Amino acid sequence: MPPDVSPPPARHGFRRGLVGLVVLLAALVPSAAVGAQTGDGGEGDEPPDTTYLQASDLGEGTCDPSTVAGGNVVDCWFPILGGAVELDPFGGPYVADTDVPFDNENDELAQCRISNDTPVAPALLCRDIQSYYQPGVRQVSVVLGFQDPVPLASFEVVPSEDLPVDGYLRGGYEPVTYPGHPLNLTLWRNPDGFDDPDLTIWGLVRARYSDEVMATAPVEVPDPGSYAAAEGDLTLDTEVPPGRYLLSLCRGASPRDCEELPLGMAFQVVDAIHHELVPGHNRPDAERVNMVFVGSGWDSSSDMAAMATELLGLDGPVVYGEDWKPLGEDAIPSEVWSIEFGPFATEPIASAVNRFNFWYLEDDLVNPRGLFHDSDPEFGNDLAEGMPYPHTVVVSLHRQGSGVYGRSEANWTSLKGIDGPELPPVEDVSFSGIYLALDPITPQLEADTLTHEMGHAIFELRDEYYEADRAVTYGYPNCAPSEEVAMEWWGDLVGEVDPAVDTWIDYQRRYYEYFGEEGPASLVDMVTVRPTSGGCYDGSDDVIRPTEDSIMNSQIPVFGAVNRRRVESILGLFSGRETLTDPSDLSLRCQPAALARPGEKVSCWGTLTAFVDPPEDGISVAAPGSPATCTTSPATGEPDVLAVICEPVTLSGPGPWSITGSFAGSGARVIEILRPAPAPAQTPATSSPTTGAPDTTAPGQEDNPNRAVGTGQFSAGWVIAGGLVALIVIGAGGLWLRSVARRDDEDGSVPPVPPLPPSPRV
Repeated sequence: MPPDVSPPPARHGFRRGLVGLVVLLAALVPSAAVGAQTGDGGEGDEPPDTTYLQASDLGEGTCDPSTVAGGNVVDCWFPILGGAVELDPFGGPYVADTDVPFDNENDELAQCRISNDTPVAPALLCRDIQSYYQPGVRQVSVVLGFQDPVPLASFEVVPSEDLPVDGYLRGGYEPVTYPGHPLNLTLWRNPDGFDDPDLTIWGLVRARYSDEVMATAPVEVPDPGSYAAAEGDLTLDTEVPPGRYLLSLCRGASPRDCEELPLGMAFQVVDAIHHELVPGHNRPDAERVNMVFVGSGWDSSSDMAAMATELLGLDGPVVYGEDWKPLGEDAIPSEVWSIEFGPFATEPIASAVNRFNFWYLEDDLVNPRGLFHDSDPEFGNDLAEGMPYPHTVVVSLHRQGSGVYGRSEANWTSLKGIDGPELPPVEDVSFSGIYLALDPITPQLEADTLTHEMGHAIFELRDEYYEADRAVTYGYPNCAPSEEVAMEWWGDLVGEVDPAVDTWIDYQRRYYEYFGEEGPASLVDMVTVRPTSGGCYDGSDDVIRPTEDSIMNSQIPVFGAVNRRRVESILGLFSGRETLTDPSDLSLRCQPAALARPGEKVSCWGTLTAFVDPPEDGISVAAPGSPATCTTSPATGEPDVLAVICEPVTLSGPGPWSITGSFAGSGARVIEILRPAPAPAQTPATSSPTTGAPDTTAPGQEDNPNRAVGTGQFSAGWVIAGGLVALIVIGAGGLWLRSVARRDDEDGSVPPVPPLPPSPRV
C-alpha cells in the first residue's frame, strides 16, 4: 500500500490549531440560523439569506447501472423537488450510504453534489457508489449533514462468479485515460465459461446515462481451462471524446449480436492537453521535473489552477488575513491569521524553481486518485503513462466536500531501496503521484503539506513523525535502523543547521512575536543535526532520525541539513536547460544598422533566452561571401542567460546587403538589411556674375575653403541689422512654442514619445 503520509493534525503547531478553532467557531454561527426564523416575524426578525437543501426536498432517486456485478460502482441521482438548490458549506458531509455495515468502517462514502448534468435536473448526484460483493438489492440513503439518512434509491448486485468471465480496469474504481489511448483490462474465466473453447467477449462503450453504444473492441480471453488472467490493452474502434463512460462486456459472435453481461466498469476520458500553469515559465524540452496539476471536486479548472499557483508559493511565504486573502508585506501581527510556506517558498526548492515545469489539465477527475501513479520498483503502476513529458509528478488537488476530512498521501519513487548517496542517471529516475486533500473553505492551509508530499514523491524522504499502529519505516537518509548506520549516512553533518530556519524565524518575529520561553534559539535547536531516536511511525529507539523536527515531521518550513542535502543532490540531476531549437529563443542585432558602405565591417551580438544553450554546431552569422562564427558566455548580471557575440563580417559588392543568422537545423534568417549610404554631399562652386563689381576677397583668402562666398555688395551695417531681426524672430518663436507646451501640460495632451523599435530576432 502507498505510504499514508500526512502528519496528525495536532502536530501542525499552536498557530494552526488556533486558526482551525476560529474557523470552526465562525462556521457554527451562520449554520445555527440556517433554515429557521426567530420570533413571530415582527420587527427586528430577518429571514435567513439562503435556504439550504433539506432531505425533504429530494424525490425518489435513480441509479445507473441499475444492475451491476459485485465490485463495481454506480451513480445515483435524486431530483430536487423544492426551491432549495444549495448545500450548506458548513453543514456536511453530503454522502450516499448503502445498507452494508462495512462501508462506514473501511471506505470513503461517495460524495454528493448538486448537478445539472443528470437526466433530471437539478438533482443531487452521488457518483461512484460502491456495490461491494454482497448480492441482493442495495438500498441507498442520502446523508445530509446531521439530518437523518433517508433511503431514496436502490440497485441490484449480482454475484460476479455466476458470469462466464469477470474482470476490472486498471486504475481504481473509475480509472482515467486519454482520447485514443487504450484501456488496460484484466480478465479471467469463471466456472460458467471455464472450458468453453468458443467463448468470445466484446467490449461495448456507452456514455454515462445513455443507451447508445459509442465504441466497441474485441476482448482477449484466457485459454479454455486456464486459471491465469489475461491482461491487455483494449483498443476501441472509435475514439471517444473526453467524458464519463461505462465499459460493458458482451458474450457473442459480434458486438451487434451478443448477450450483455452486468459488468459495467466505469472510466473517464480526459483531455490530454497540458496547459501552462505559470505563463512563460516552462521549457518543455529542458531537463526538468514536470509537475502536472489536476483537480477533483472543483467548479472550474481556472479556480483549480489559481489555487495550485497559490499553493506553490512562487513569490515566497504567503501571509493570510481573516478572510483568507493574502496580505502585503506591511501587514501587522494582529491582522495575520496564518503564514503558509509552499514548496517554492522553502529552501532549497525555492532556489531551484527553474528545474521545474508547471502544467495543469482542464478536466475535473471523478476519481481523485485516478492518476495516482507509483514508481515503486516492485509494486508500482504506470497510471501516468500517457503523459507527454518525462519525470512527471501528477498532483491531484481534491477539493473535498463539506464535513469530509481525507488524508493527503504520496507514492514511492524509483529510488526506493537505494540506501546511499549514489544516484542513477537522470533517465533512470521516475517519480510518483501526490494526492492532496483540501478543505473546501481553507485549502491554502495545505501549502506546507504539498512541500511534505513532494519530499516523498520526488526526494524519497520518509515520514519522521510518530503514529500509533504503524510499523516503523526505514530509508535513506532520514530514518536509519541504528545510530551506527546513521553516522555512516550523515555523520559529517552532525551539528549543522539548515539556514532555511533563519527565514522561518524572521517571519515568526515579524508577524507572530511568539517563540516560547527559550526564544528563537529553540527553533534552531530543533533543526540542529544530531542522532534523535524514535519517530518514523514506530516511536521506538530502533530508528534514528537526524533532527528533532523538520518538514517531514510536523511540517515546519525547514528540511534540515540531512534532508536538504538529499533534495539538492536529486535536483542536481536536472540542469533546467535545453538546447536551442526555436529561432525565437535567439535575439541578435547588428551595427551599423540600416546604412553602410562597401568594405565596412559589421558586428552582431545578442542573447539566448534564459535556460537555453547553443547547439553543438554553434551559431553563425553571414554577409554575402563573409561568414562568421559566434561565441556565448554568461550575460552580465543574468547567470541563467547566455550572451552571444559574433565575429565581424565584411560587406562586399555594391549592396544592399542581408545579414543572416543561423544554427543547426534552423536555416538562415535575416537579421538586418543594410542599404548603401549616400556619398557625402559636395558644396557646389559659386561664381560671381560679371557685373563689373569689385572683387572684395581679402588678400591671402583666395584659396581659403572656409571663406564666405558671396557678391560682396552687402555692407557690414546690413549684416548686423539682419542678424538682429533674426534674433527677434527666433525669440518670438520660442516664446510661442513655450506657451503651447504649457497649455499642453495643463490639459494633459502631451504627445507621446514614440517607442524604440524592438530588437530583431533570428
